[in-house]
Amino acid sequence: MLVVEYNKHLTPLTEAQITDISLTVPRSEIASIDCHKIRELRDLDERTPEFVDHVSSVPGLQKIQLVIACLTGSWADTLCSLIQACPTLVNITLDTGEGGEGLLLEEGIQSLQDGLQTLKESQSRPHLTLTLTGRRCGKDSDHCAAPEDWERSCNHRVQLQSRGLEEFTHTLLEGLTHTPLEEGGAEEGDKEVEERRSLLYPQQGGKDCLCRCGKDCPFRCVLL
Repeated sequence: MLVVEYNKHLTPLTEAQITDISLTVPRSEIASIDCHKIRELRDLDERTPEFVDHVSSVPGLQKIQLVIACLTGSWADTLCSLIQACPTLVNITLDTGEGGEGLLLEEGIQSLQDGLQTLKESQSRPHLTLTLTGRRCGKDSDHCAAPEDWERSCNHRVQLQSRGLEEFTHTLLEGLTHTPLEEGGAEEGDKEVEERRSLLYPQQGGKDCLCRCGKDCPFRCVLL
């Protein structure tokens, strides 16, 4: 598999911004990747009409990992559009803020749940897993609705997960250490994964970039 990763290092975040994106495709599809669209991903976000088109154009896309500022209703719609446009996707991971410290807004969660239900009525995706990590307001009403509210005591770090477009399961993560996207999450400690990580190129892009973008490639490309 080829993993293409990009980190924007944006500070401060706005609601729409993507700070990290990682795409995983089969080795057999490497030659089919449109390098121009790969480059353009660094300038897109969920408010850019081309975002879904560019991501879905990646041949055989299996996994996508995103770090965004917060989960909004607009982002929920974008994720549903992405699921619909990418039938090969089996894993979507989304963190809000660095270390999953940003907000999963209630409007975003509800919009995403409704969108998944609508998708389930028209297609079967038993192997698709969608995982969200961030802070969710625990109040019964008048939920926190602004990204800057994440520090309030009513917001608890949680993980929401949907398998096969089913309803989200809810896991409280408060007090647990969150592993950043680039460190591999639950796979950390797996010997095979550690060996694979040894294949990481020491620098971003370059003449040997596996996605064939060339020396100016803004991504880190890893062959697993």
